[in-house]
Amino acid sequence: MQRDTDAFADGPYDLLVVGGGIYGACAAADAARRGLRVALIERDDFGGATSHNSLKTIHGGIRYIQHLDIARLMSSARERRHWMTLAPDLVVPRQFVIPLYGHAIKGPEAFGAAALLYNALTARIRRGQIPTARVLSARRAAELMPGIDTAGMTGGGAWHDGQILDANRLLMAFLRDAAANGAHVANYVAARDLLGPLTRVEGVLAEDRATGRSFEIRARLTLNCTGAGAAGLARRARHELSAASFSGLARAMNLVVDRDLTAGAAFGVTSRRRSDAVVDRGGRMFFVSPWMSRTMIGTAHLPFEGDPETYRFDEGDLLEFLAEVNEAAPALGLARADVAYCHAGLTPAAIDDDARSGVAGGGEVQRHKRGTIIDHRAADGVDGLVSVVSIKYTTARLVAERVVDHAAARLGHATPAPAPRPLAEATLLDDPTDTDALAARCREEVRDGMALHLGDVVFRRTRLAETGRMTEPLLDAAAHAMAETLGWDETRREREFTETRATLARHRGLDAAA
Repeated sequence: MQRDTDAFADGPYDLLVVGGGIYGACAAADAARRGLRVALIERDDFGGATSHNSLKTIHGGIRYIQHLDIARLMSSARERRHWMTLAPDLVVPRQFVIPLYGHAIKGPEAFGAAALLYNALTARIRRGQIPTARVLSARRAAELMPGIDTAGMTGGGAWHDGQILDANRLLMAFLRDAAANGAHVANYVAARDLLGPLTRVEGVLAEDRATGRSFEIRARLTLNCTGAGAAGLARRARHELSAASFSGLARAMNLVVDRDLTAGAAFGVTSRRRSDAVVDRGGRMFFVSPWMSRTMIGTAHLPFEGDPETYRFDEGDLLEFLAEVNEAAPALGLARADVAYCHAGLTPAAIDDDARSGVAGGGEVQRHKRGTIIDHRAADGVDGLVSVVSIKYTTARLVAERVVDHAAARLGHATPAPAPRPLAEATLLDDPTDTDALAARCREEVRDGMALHLGDVVFRRTRLAETGRMTEPLLDAAAHAMAETLGWDETRREREFTETRATLARHRGLDAAA
């Protein structure tokens, strides 16, 4: 998969996807498989924003029983199966356990009833791929949840969901699949403006950020999959768009801890934040999940105000999250030095300003529960533009299928969605942990993975950064390999090294690259 921005002159395209996160990648792959002429551009690196910043969990829907949302439960269970079919090397079953207390709504009887209902509803979908949900004895639950306060615990609730071993590799597999089916794909191409008359979008005025060259990309339909930037891009349509079309945003954070705090299963710890369930079992839960011999903890949702273009998490956010987890599970004894990596990104949310969550920033975050497809012809009288308000990894493939269904119908190309089949490039790669192997990976990703900056390899073409294994010698070797392959001078090489090291430090701590 090679970068060629001259190829975009071959338009007009049937579908131009703006945004190379998981939603855009899934949409481009789906549309290309159906025979549509597809282009995809991404302002930065593929998956470099919220798609990179996830808890790496594919939810199967059991939690929606407490919301009395059976339709969402069923679609989540189907999506979990689809993900495990598409990428069996990258999405694997993981057991989850929560503590149960007493014998009321928080007890084993209530969970047992929910598990029976869930098992019955999803039996055909699971088909032996995912074990049944069940109640565990208090003793067995305690074994699977080290550090949890067992006082008053009468059992445990257990089920399996999917865990993504390498979210970046999974996203790139979709992009490679799109390119293999004829899509033109490029990163570091920004949509600077929307083309067309007042009431119609006919593509974008694009800028190749690697060269500064501007050019037009013409398309019959433009799909806005820019995540937190979706509202900003849509409002460039030179038409007063409905403010109700887009929600507010929340800061979502997940931590990778450089210790294995689990006994092989993910387990829930109850935060002090209010739950938003219909059947309220207490506070909102964080999950402590084993991942790559380390532990992931998340997700914290905090209010956000401001320009999403300039969002950066800060040390205060991270420390607030650590304090919340330590209050929920003191025995974990987490310290700042334990953090190998902090994932942070913006997700759609509505803020209840009247509620007090006890966290810095004020109001309680009420997370959006469903992805939204906005056809601006119907919503705002602007033809040729469709926006996607994206929620989480689990629903990306499903929402992409639905939006491409809609686009294909609009374009008179009513080809049904292809049946999910394994992605050819969705294979798990070992991370290079010596300088020669990392240098070779850098050269390969420049030639065939569109890596243009040192951070592209450090953060998204390997898992070295997010597992806390990127040392200064490795970073230096990677910088020299990138410089040699891309023809950087010493000034450029030093700048890339310094900027990447600083980003590592912010995600981990001042010793991140030491």
